[in-house]
Amino acid sequence: MSNLQMDLGVGSFVYSQGIVSVNSPDKPFSATLKRAGPMLVLGLARLLMVKGTDYPEHVTEYGVHWNFFLTMSVLLLCTDLLQRLGTQRLNWTLVGLLASLLHQMALSFSSLGSWTISHKRDAMSWISMNKEGIVSLPGTQWHH
Repeated sequence: MSNLQMDLGVGSFVYSQGIVSVNSPDKPFSATLKRAGPMLVLGLARLLMVKGTDYPEHVTEYGVHWNFFLTMSVLLLCTDLLQRLGTQRLNWTLVGLLASLLHQMALSFSSLGSWTISHKRDAMSWISMNKEGIVSLPGTQWHH
């Protein structure tokens, strides 16, 4: 499967989640944990299976330990928290556009972009080992 197909799959999932699920601040955070839990379990299971079987993987996609399921679970949790911090009157479309613009500017005009796509990894830093997945989160975060 090509990277374009995988990016299209992740993007489609995030887009559809944004259309069908706006979290209510009245709903307890535990409900979001329940929704994110299965994806977190799948992400950890995938990590253990891939590492345990020496299955070939492309670390330039998400990083050494990160994967699609971890992205989706963290995305749900962060989105819920951000919506709880915001007000009902906040225009989430404008927030999303502004966040996308700032994320792109950070990637283009700082060392963040070149660091993310470089092959250098600090083996002692979990963030450096998983930089692709972590740095991409703001780009997938603003789906409302």
